[in-house]
Amino acid sequence: YGRWQPYVDAEPARQHVLALRAAGIGPKRIAEVSGVPHGSLAKLIYGDPRRGLAPSKRIRPGTEGKILAVEPTLESMYPGGLMSALGARRRLQALAFMGYPVAWISARIGIEPTQTWRLQHGRVSQCQVATHLALTTLYREHAMRQHDGPRASSTRQNARRRGWESALAWDDVDAA
Repeated sequence: YGRWQPYVDAEPARQHVLALRAAGIGPKRIAEVSGVPHGSLAKLIYGDPRRGLAPSKRIRPGTEGKILAVEPTLESMYPGGLMSALGARRRLQALAFMGYPVAWISARIGIEPTQTWRLQHGRVSQCQVATHLALTTLYREHAMRQHDGPRASSTRQNARRRGWESALAWDDVDAA
């Protein structure tokens, strides 16, 4: 029948939390995504220094399962967190190649046109995770369709003049 185990070794969960943190997911966000209280995660990693307690050696199996279920994905990251703008820049340039002007894109991803322009032209090296995710969704929907709205022709001409590529030029648009 198996044996009831009220606790399991905490080390796999601790290592997973450390890996998530290395991937840019902070402890508060891990707590939010996993449903494990922030205090429990702190005790798992740091223990309770005020009381002289070392990090947890054992945790409940349910807690372990919740922690291990958190994947190091963009969706798990804090939406306001920063990440490389390389993929965002390439997506914006590919959309311009298809005729989508900055104002049109900005209205759909919820940022100011000046921010979109700065991203598109490589003036910034990082962007918010939420911006990246919104842009990724827009890119999936429109990168293979030419835009025929106002300014589409001049946007396409400017993109070609700058040497920007279409979506077909990228095997992995986020790869360095």
